[in-house]
This record gives sequence, C-alpha cells and structure tokens, in this order.
Amino acid sequence: GLNDTLEGEEGDEGNQYASGDKKDLSFPKPQLKLIDAVKKSGKPFVVVVMTGSAMDMTPFSEEASAILQAWYPGARGGLSIGDIIFGKVNPSGKLPVTIYRSVDDLPDFEDYSMKNRTYKYIENEPLYPFGFGLTYGKVKITDAVIEGDRAQGVTIKVKIANEGSVNVTEVVQIYARADDPDEVRNCKLVGFGRVACEAGENASFVLEIPSDNFRVVRQDGRYELPLGEISIYAGFGQPDERTAELTGNKSVCLEI
Repeated sequence: GLNDTLEGEEGDEGNQYASGDKKDLSFPKPQLKLIDAVKKSGKPFVVVVMTGSAMDMTPFSEEASAILQAWYPGARGGLSIGDIIFGKVNPSGKLPVTIYRSVDDLPDFEDYSMKNRTYKYIENEPLYPFGFGLTYGKVKITDAVIEGDRAQGVTIKVKIANEGSVNVTEVVQIYARADDPDEVRNCKLVGFGRVACEAGENASFVLEIPSDNFRVVRQDGRYELPLGEISIYAGFGQPDERTAELTGNKSVCLEI
C-alpha cells in the first residue's frame, strides 16, 4: 500500500507530490517486485491493500485468492483485518469508488466533462465496479416486489436466501435508470440497506425510495422527475455484466 508521503491532499506537509495528485495508479516498484516473487512461489496468497485511493490491482487481480481493500483502518486495523482473514468476521463492505483497469481509462485532468468519470458515466469495463464486494456466504435474491409510483416514492420488498454455511450480513443495493435523454449514462444508486441472514435461512428486507431519488437534472438546471419508463434493479451490486461475473448474481429488474 501507500502512506502519507505518497498520497494526500494538496499542500500536505511531507507529500512528495505538491499537487496532491499521483502520477499514476501503480504501487511502488519494490512492492511490485514482492508481488512478482510471491506469484512465482506458486503458493496461494491474499493481498491486503492499505491505501487512501483506488489503485491499479491488475498485477495480482487474477492470481490472488482474495483481495481485501482495507483503506487506512486505524489503530485496531490489524485486529480487524486478522478477524476477516481467519473467518471470525464475515466481510460485508462494498466499494465506494470505481477501481479502473488502467489510468488510460481515465480522462485527461483538464477535461471537465463527465465522460468515463464515476460509475454513472464509465464507458469501459472496470476491474472492480463501484458497489462490488464479496462475502463468505452464498446469498441470492429470491423475490422482489415494488409498490408505489415515481411521484410519491416507492417501497421495495426483497427476499433473500443464504445457501451457504456462514451467517452473513449483506448490503442490498437499489439502482435506477430512466428512459430520459437527461438521465445518466449508466444506472444510479438510489437506495441501499444492510440485512442479516443466517446460514441456510431466508430473510426479508424493505426499503423506501423517495421520489426525489429518481429525478434528473435538465440542461437548464431544472430538477424534475424523468420522462418515460424507469427501470429499477435490486441486487448486491450494480446491474452490470462485470458485477454479475464477479459475484455470480444478477440483479432483479423491476419497472415503474
């Protein structure tokens, strides 16, 4: 990982990049050499990434048995990481950022358009999508029902089943996209909530989505409900092909 001498905000004392921006998303060369040596050993390995930003994980994304994005976890971080690695705690965190495959997928720093920025406008397939995260459980959505309308808000009732042998806490995520010319390129997160489910059991979850969460911003700045049909997706991540590939789960699609 990195530390405060390698990344930080502009003007931070001790940051080698005066602007606060890194030149690329690569790990330091000595760490890349270590990764190569571990890969050549032929032994299974887990990577714990301790950074304050998304990095290029392609040097080990295919070979690592697992990757734990720990960010900067604080004084008790070691104990928490150990509890996860040794199975005392079931991980349930989801990525709050997009992890790109390469810095080449990012627009120029002086390009102020939204093209390829954030999960809402990315055009290339990410390495790990916003909202993605695995657990030790094997959970799937068995049913989803929607009540209400775009003007008053909706209630989404979701049923999940834990087919694994570990008690889990999962994060149900609701995404939406309207058939409207001013809608974001991809889907947008409109709601989420945490639900616990014991091994071999089922659980229910109810989430209220206010109508404001479906609104779009017009070119003249007006903030209003979209035109056309709204597709709503309930799942454990984004309703994209990469998330489905990584998790083995596809989101359930509902429409209003």
